[in-house]
Amino acid sequence: IDGTSKNSAKVYSNLAAALCKIAKYDDAHEAAKMSPKVDPTWAKGHWRLGVVLELQKDFLSAFICYENAVEHAPGEAIFQ
Repeated sequence: IDGTSKNSAKVYSNLAAALCKIAKYDDAHEAAKMSPKVDPTWAKGHWRLGVVLELQKDFLSAFICYENAVEHAPGEAIFQ
């Protein structure tokens, strides 16, 4: 994964989703936190990290990530 291109944010997000499907939440967290790092303006990266954190029972951090997602895409119904 090229950690410098904005497409990498999508790859990290998709990797995190796949890892969640097989209950590898710690690995998913590592992948998910890279997504907003690579592209901080991509709302879905923040949302994916929130999902992983919620699965890890870190609800406060998940809430903050969800707020970041809404901030970067206020018109997106999925984040409301």
